[in-house]
Amino acid sequence: MSGVVSKLRAYASFLAWLAGVYSEPWLSALALRLRKLSITARLRLTATLRGAEYPFSALHPAVRKAIRGRERELREPTPIQVLGIPRILRGENVLLVAPTGSGKTECAFLPVLHFLAAEREAGRLEPGVYVLYITPLRALCSDVARRLRSYVRSALGDGYLVGVWHADIKKNEKTKLAEKPPLVLVTTPESLEAILDTKHRFRKHLAKLRWVIVDEVHELAESKRGLHLLVLLERLKATFGIPRLQRILISATVGDPRRIARLFGGSDGKVRVVRDPGLRRIDAEVVLRRGRSAEELVDALEELMGKGSGYLVFVNTRSEAEELHAELEKRGLGDILVHHGSMGASKRREAERKFKDREVKAVVCTRTLELGIDVGSVERVFQVGSPSLPAYFAQRVGRASHRPGEPARGTLVCLDMNDLVESAAILSMLGRGSFGARRGPPPAMDLALRQALALVLQHGDKAGAQAVAELLGSLLSHVPASWGLGAREALRVLEERGLVEEREVVDVYGERARVLRLGGRFPEAWRKIGAFFTMIPERSELEVRHGRERVGVVDVVNLRLMKRGVVIRLGGKCWRVKELRGRFVIVEPEASDRFAIPVWRGGYVLAPQSVGLEVYRFLSKAARLHRRGTSLGEWRSGGVAFRLDEEARRGLAVLAEELSARGVPMPGPRRMVVDRVKASALGALDRFLGVSPEPRATTTVLLYPFGDYIANTLAALLWSSGSVSKVIPRSYGILVRHEASFDPLEYLLGAGRREVEEAVKSSPYVYVVAFELRRSFGYSRISEKTLEEDKLLREECVRQAKHRFYDVEGALRLLDWVRHGCISVSERLVERVGDLHPVSRYLFEAERPPAPAA
Repeated sequence: MSGVVSKLRAYASFLAWLAGVYSEPWLSALALRLRKLSITARLRLTATLRGAEYPFSALHPAVRKAIRGRERELREPTPIQVLGIPRILRGENVLLVAPTGSGKTECAFLPVLHFLAAEREAGRLEPGVYVLYITPLRALCSDVARRLRSYVRSALGDGYLVGVWHADIKKNEKTKLAEKPPLVLVTTPESLEAILDTKHRFRKHLAKLRWVIVDEVHELAESKRGLHLLVLLERLKATFGIPRLQRILISATVGDPRRIARLFGGSDGKVRVVRDPGLRRIDAEVVLRRGRSAEELVDALEELMGKGSGYLVFVNTRSEAEELHAELEKRGLGDILVHHGSMGASKRREAERKFKDREVKAVVCTRTLELGIDVGSVERVFQVGSPSLPAYFAQRVGRASHRPGEPARGTLVCLDMNDLVESAAILSMLGRGSFGARRGPPPAMDLALRQALALVLQHGDKAGAQAVAELLGSLLSHVPASWGLGAREALRVLEERGLVEEREVVDVYGERARVLRLGGRFPEAWRKIGAFFTMIPERSELEVRHGRERVGVVDVVNLRLMKRGVVIRLGGKCWRVKELRGRFVIVEPEASDRFAIPVWRGGYVLAPQSVGLEVYRFLSKAARLHRRGTSLGEWRSGGVAFRLDEEARRGLAVLAEELSARGVPMPGPRRMVVDRVKASALGALDRFLGVSPEPRATTTVLLYPFGDYIANTLAALLWSSGSVSKVIPRSYGILVRHEASFDPLEYLLGAGRREVEEAVKSSPYVYVVAFELRRSFGYSRISEKTLEEDKLLREECVRQAKHRFYDVEGALRLLDWVRHGCISVSERLVERVGDLHPVSRYLFEAERPPAPAA
């Protein structure tokens, strides 16, 4: 009886999930269309009743004057401004979601400036910081401040400042801000933490704070940085007794705006989502340069760019940026620069300035230029390799062609069939307004521990344990996160580890009291105090310097390369290593065409299951169109039109033709395809895996839209079996090299929760997380022995690794559906390479499609 019940439960959950999968494309498109119709009607009605200039006409006269005085006059409000400004004027917390270039910054700031102008007119605008403008990047701060400064100066006069505060701002500039506080402070979450903890002279100026604007909120919402900011806002309110902060959030690419709105409300009440449903039109070209050398890739980019200028070339990692720039420079294209986060700040700013002033043709960059840094007009965006997520490409291509009425223009340069199919799937999702579901905020015990330390640091040995515990508990209660412990337990953990200690003091009246102060282990754990203020995952880095110039940083794994005389490439230039001084690499310029490119951890993005599902949805559609004789060269999805070049079209046509063949099953949400590869067909897969032939080993390919998180979980489970020598998880399938007597699918279906949990616990990602968390738990270094002995630390590392890299519940649910027959399994015995499923063969590069005709 229990078996029947469990089967019914499995089918019920599967059918509910499947209904969502099949309905999502047309429901998303329908919802987008209905929102457009509703908003269009509201805009027309508003214009009829209140005039074409509303809501600008509702603003203070000084603000209207500032609008008219702009170099690029805001003649008519944009849709997001019509929808958002009235709500902000009513005092509501809002999340503004609109395409790049739609005037979101003005929508957020002009109504705040309206209130400031009214306060000045009434004589109530006293010295102090009234507006906090938070950006996720230091590089954004100066651009935002320059933009806001022009409005403040026009509306209020020269006596009111817009200040910038972050780690790159010089000490004397910060001293000036402490002496004469700005009206608006532009900063980052990390700098706000530093101000609260240690900058006592400036901190007092935040007592008058009334508005908080958070730009690019999607960059913070998915990480501990977002939780960190929320706790800091609660600390600000508690420190100065601020009754309410009006919260204004800004984003162009939020996948789930309602979830972010719920997260960011805190103690200030509900956040309303104000969305402009008009997606920016995208005109994209998809080109395939499969199996080409770096020189041929440069040929392709040179041909695609032509003689124009104003191009941003995005790549996915810093190493790729340096390598591609080096190849372009070899070709004699000296008017192309490089830009990434491991370059020195001055070098990045120089690249931004030269691009804006059109002194260079293009910039090869990573995500550092994805957000709103002002680089002037961008003619076209190039993306080399798949962008992995719809939101990333939307943000990148949104930098192009800001002229009214023009679509954003982009070119995706695909390096293999995997890139081609994934890029096409991402463009299809963007067309219906789907940015892909993102994960919620992570577990954050380390943040709770660190905030307890921050309160002790802020109050300077003057607060008792009871007061700190109550305050910490109040702060954490307003932030919906998985803290893993309570406030009192957090203090107990810190005291046990020597990070805080309680001592008795006597006040001026002779009264004895017990207060908290930092413990003796704090200086050891937090030797680099700058790391205390940030929740950005710590990397062990070496700083590369030429004289006083900071060239950039490289991960410490490059230490074996940094020998005297070795030439490295960083920031688009070659440098010869002179010597190592502790954590500094001293270099000098070197003209050389032989060099090593450093490697950096990170840069790769995990795709959710929605991307894997879209890959197979796109392949199914391509196969249907091919059977009908329809050309696969041009595609349209909503406001996104994309064309495939001849090589991409031929590659997709070959794949579609094989998928259309009789008897070839198509993987999808209801079917998993399993290729069991016999020894005679292993050669090509061995080349892809980079392994030598083994007489007792074979390969199995599992094709299904897993998504990267579920694929990682199943890969960890297979690895734990001890019978697997190599496993490659991807969002659309898993390739497994294993002993001939081992059956990967049978092993997966025989595993339960305990086996899956144990596999994840033994993952190397747990040690990656442990390195990042070690200081919060009182360690300057971490070892396997420490991780084994410290149960609390290990459990938290496992919790956070599961959230960042795995989906245990999703994997268990999927295996349950396969066991109960909800998902059918099509098994195929592969005796030669040609018998491999087309997806296995092309996407895992076992065989290349024919070269295009000359």
